[in-house]
Parts: sequence; C-alpha cells; structure tokens
Amino acid sequence: MSILTAEFPPSGGDAFLAGFSVSNQPEQTRKRIGFCPQFDAHFACMTGFEHVELYAVIKGVQKDILKEIVSAKLEEVGLSEADGNRLSSGYSGGMKRKLSVACATIGSPSIAFLDEPSTGMDPVSRRDLWKVIGRIVQGGTSVALTTHSMEECEALCSRISIMAGGRLRCLGSAQHLKNRFGQGYQIEMKVRHPTNEDRDVLDTTRQSLECLELPLGEDLEAADLFKLAGDNCINLEQVKQVCESLSGDDYLSKMVDSDNPKGYHIYNLAQSQVGIALDELVAFCVEELRVKAVVDFFEKSYQSATLRERQDVKVRFEICSDGVSISSVFANLESHKDELFMEDYGVSQTSLEQVFNGFASVAESEKENE
Repeated sequence: MSILTAEFPPSGGDAFLAGFSVSNQPEQTRKRIGFCPQFDAHFACMTGFEHVELYAVIKGVQKDILKEIVSAKLEEVGLSEADGNRLSSGYSGGMKRKLSVACATIGSPSIAFLDEPSTGMDPVSRRDLWKVIGRIVQGGTSVALTTHSMEECEALCSRISIMAGGRLRCLGSAQHLKNRFGQGYQIEMKVRHPTNEDRDVLDTTRQSLECLELPLGEDLEAADLFKLAGDNCINLEQVKQVCESLSGDDYLSKMVDSDNPKGYHIYNLAQSQVGIALDELVAFCVEELRVKAVVDFFEKSYQSATLRERQDVKVRFEICSDGVSISSVFANLESHKDELFMEDYGVSQTSLEQVFNGFASVAESEKENE
C-alpha cells in the first residue's frame, strides 16, 4: 500500500491506478486515492472535524458545502458532533480508526486503501463500519483492504487474496477459495452431559457397584443405587479397577493420570485422603464413553474422518467431501443422534478462517525448514 500511494518507490515494475502510473505520475494517482494507514496518522492538536475538513479541502470539496460534507462524513462513520469537536489525541483506539476511515473516504475517491480499518473496534462499531464501506463501494469507489478477520473478508470482499510468509498464496471469491482449498465438511456436535434419567448412567452405576463387590439387592431401585454410589468413596486403585471393568481395556484407566487434561481431576480426588465419590467417577466414565462412541461412529462411517478439536463434550470432525453429499451426512447423523446422545450438531463447509489457518501453517513449516 505504501508503494501504491507513492510513499515508497517500487523496487521494480510499475502499477497503474485509474490509468495513471504510480512510478511516473504519482501526483495524478494521489488525487484519486484515499488511504487509511495501519497506524493512525493524526495531528494531536487538531479536532476530528478539522482533520476531515483538511482532507476534504485537499480532495477538492467545494467550500460552500464543505462543513456540511464533513459533518455528514463524521456521522456516517459513527462520530458524533461532540466527538468531532474534541482533540484527536483524546480519542480511543476505535474512534481513531473511525477518523482515519473518514479521512480516507472523504471526497469520494476512485480508490480507497484501508489497512486493517476495524482494528480496535467493538463488534457493533465494526459492523457499522462494514455498512459504511459497503455504501462507499456502491457509490463507485474501489476498495482494497487488509484484515486478519475472515468474517470481515466474507462480509465485504468480492475477491480475496491470502498472504502468508510474504507470498500471495491464492486469489478468488470466498466460495472459490473454500471449494479449492477447503478440506470438505466440518461437523460440530455436542454430547449430552449424563443425568440420572439416562439408561447408560444406571447401567454404569450398577456395573461399578458390582465391580467393587458392594452388596446389591435384586430388586434395588434406581434411586437406591445412585444413593449407594454417592455414599461410597474409593481410592485410586479402586478407580483404576472400575475404569478397566467399564471399558474392557485401559482406555479409561490411562486417563486417570496427573498429566492427562481430561482425567487429572479424577486422579487428584482419588489420591486425596477421602477419595472420590463413586457417582462422580460414574459421570466421568459415562461422558468419556459417549465421546468415544461418537469418535468410533465417525471412523466407521467415514474413512476420511479426522477429529480436529475437542472441548469438554464438544467435538469437531472433518470429513472429505469427495463422493459424500451434505444431505447424506445430515441423514446419517439424524438417524443416530439418540443412540449417540447428541444434544446438538451442525454440518458446514470449511470456513474461510480454516483455509487461512491452513496457509499460515504451511508458511510456518516452510520457514522452519529454511
């Protein structure tokens, strides 16, 4: 952007803005551009109104409508009359960005360069700014902006390029980039937390009590089973024993470790002098077995399924879209949602942010190899 605005000379080649050479006709290109730099270039002793008025005069706005145009521009970017009469040195970061955008777009330039225009703004102000930029584009101004927000890209940009490691990696519409560089479908789901009304919780509680050889009557009610589990505390050795009994292997027992992020709290309680209540261990085991059932289901249903993320009972899978329709994925999930204890789920295309992160990861690997 510094080269296109003729701040720095190009190391080679040339660029043309509105038909004029950046290298040989900088005075012509400057008349037709607006520039919002990454770092706000304001005069501390001038008010917001005076800033916009200065740039309006430079852009050739007529004197008889100058104040009216400046006031309208300040209002458009979300700065009130009181804000406009304050010194820019007292502005917050978000207000300074609004002022920079106002200075860049006053006078209806043919081309506007906006370098991360929404940085430091709250979500409401950011969306208001997006509307402002949208109206500028509709008015005939070409806008080139840089941003780290893929949401901003999708909201504003008809063409998107991604740079990583100083190289241009791709160029096209948001949908084109998703189709070309996306990794198929993203499936997010949340498994239900166990409750005493669930059949698997009752069965796991009974099996745990039997594993510990606690006396159970044949006709013991569910409420009595849960009370018995809540009244009995067990140590680490017994916890491992119950876990291996429930899973049939060391899947659960190896989680009960001080270094495991999922089961360290069970380990700490079991190591304590009191021990851990059996009903708390049951809840942990049921939750982990439910998540395992979901993982097994995806690995069995889709060869390309990859578990990308897990947070508590929320999981995100990625599956290849080759030969798999999104409708078949929905149908498969809908028919198994009860047996897998799904609370909610969603299927989507790879997001633009995930495409961006993919390029960034490749660039980081290249940098390490170099």
